[in-house]
Amino acid sequence: MSVELITQLERYGERFEETIDALESEGTVGPIAIEEGAAVVSAAGPRRRAWLVATAAFAVTLAAIGGVVLLTATDEPASLPPAGEPGAVVMYGASKGIGIGCAAAFAVGDDGLWTAGPCGLLRLEGESWTLETELPDDVGVYGLVAAPDGGVWVETASGGIVHYDGKSVTQYDVVAPFIAVSADGTVWARPMDFDPPQQLLRLEGEEWIRDLDAGAAGEVVIGGDGAVWVSADEDLDSSEIRTRHYVLRRLDGTWTTYPVPEDIEPGWLKPTPSGVALGIGAIFDGTDWIRIEAPPIPSLDAFGIEAIEEEEGPIDSWEWTDEVIAPNGDLWATSWFYGAVRYDGTTWRHYSTSDGLASDRLTFVAVGPDGSVWLGSSDAGLSRILPDG
Repeated sequence: MSVELITQLERYGERFEETIDALESEGTVGPIAIEEGAAVVSAAGPRRRAWLVATAAFAVTLAAIGGVVLLTATDEPASLPPAGEPGAVVMYGASKGIGIGCAAAFAVGDDGLWTAGPCGLLRLEGESWTLETELPDDVGVYGLVAAPDGGVWVETASGGIVHYDGKSVTQYDVVAPFIAVSADGTVWARPMDFDPPQQLLRLEGEEWIRDLDAGAAGEVVIGGDGAVWVSADEDLDSSEIRTRHYVLRRLDGTWTTYPVPEDIEPGWLKPTPSGVALGIGAIFDGTDWIRIEAPPIPSLDAFGIEAIEEEEGPIDSWEWTDEVIAPNGDLWATSWFYGAVRYDGTTWRHYSTSDGLASDRLTFVAVGPDGSVWLGSSDAGLSRILPDG
């Protein structure tokens, strides 16, 4: 029996009910009509966005969990390979500046690597993470975006958007789980507490301006082509947590909407060198959809993983939390219960605490500039898998 995500959330934090109550009031616009490759957006009544309700509540709950104990993570076991050995797994615990629940999000900036969470905003210096600045107490960290000017923006599920410019923290009265910053410094946000919420905002001075009504707008990212990309759903009443019916691209000031082929699996919108990726299923450059040729991720049984027993029943599915296509083409996906998997073009491999990960309860995966894969956890520190060579 597979346990639904909502049921999982109810186990992990007292803030679950208040989060759901706040998010259920979301409204949106739509649907999107296609006219020879372009899009026309029409108005529609308020509807609930099920997948965002679940994922945003998930992020708030992680922040609540992480705030319980912050500095008691286990340090690197002596049996791990040296940090410089290709393929080594390195754990960043308390001795490296990362405590339990501290790493809720990760970003790569021009001046280094950043992570954020209940402990604050931290930056990697050498082999240790140091506290750059505290974050407001009411902020539920969802994600992190590094800006071209060296600052960072904190995507939030509560408390409002936070910007750190290297000297001071500014908190905006807009809650947005998805933020992107263009090369020219323009900041884009997909809010959840704006009216209507499921649209795209652009920051002008200190004011957030509506730039696009995109149906049920989802993630916003800057693609490898420098354009602003947004994912969108058409069927807002769908029970699916993640569906992607369209992607929209803003290039040279013009928005164009492209339908997602039905044979492409839904996934998070992520930047790639040529454009964007939808999870680990396909890459899109604005002209062609390139399907990723990979076999389905094996079941738990195929890896010899025993299901976790809970009061409601066994957790017999992966329960994915994040996914990414690395620059070298490797596919990575993280699980809330069972670690991470990687497809290197030949086989799927499973990574867990037995391989040296800080935890099997993973919340995100990101790739650093040296090709290292960083894995965040809800109940321990960061794990880093060094490039194979």
